[in-house]
Amino acid sequence: MTEPTQAKDILEEPEIDLDVALRTSIVAKAGEDVQLMIPFKGRPTPSVTWRKGEKNIGNDPRYNIQNTESSTLVDIPQVTRHDTGKYVLTIENGVGQPKSTFVTVKVLDTPAECQKLQIKNVARGTVTLVWEPPLINGGAEVTNYVIEKRDATKRAWAAVTTKCSHTSFKITNLSEKTAYFFRVLAENENGIGEPCETTEPVKASEIPG
Repeated sequence: MTEPTQAKDILEEPEIDLDVALRTSIVAKAGEDVQLMIPFKGRPTPSVTWRKGEKNIGNDPRYNIQNTESSTLVDIPQVTRHDTGKYVLTIENGVGQPKSTFVTVKVLDTPAECQKLQIKNVARGTVTLVWEPPLINGGAEVTNYVIEKRDATKRAWAAVTTKCSHTSFKITNLSEKTAYFFRVLAENENGIGEPCETTEPVKASEIPG
């Protein structure tokens, strides 16, 4: 050989194969398994970090992450509405700048529970319920709310209305001598979601002045 050779690693900046990477939204039905696979390259082999929001999911048993020298795979078994969100991949190997990309997962499910259920305007035989929509709508617009009541001495719930399009409802014809619990359930095209219940029983009677 006419030229000297130095035995050292050839360094290569980390790079994500964006032509193959899943950059758009993945839509899955509740109960299905979802896999996120993204190829990459770099020397030395880049370290891999997956985040959902601000949380590093690398140590979360909910996710099965498998990394090789040239790809990373996230397996999410039996997805629910709570798996909806943006999953951010970051790779780095100390050469150049870290590289990132993301995959958005949308799970079609029933809505989560409504928020901040309150009882207002308690009067003789009537109460008004007020609440906020669920934080997770299940991948489809909430179109209806189901409202139910329960005698505090019993276990069974009875429907007040199955057709409420607003986030408030006035309940009438209540017994003044009975204490009631109330709950609200959001509904979308995938079905009826989880209930949001009042924490204390209420009697629909005039408040003494």
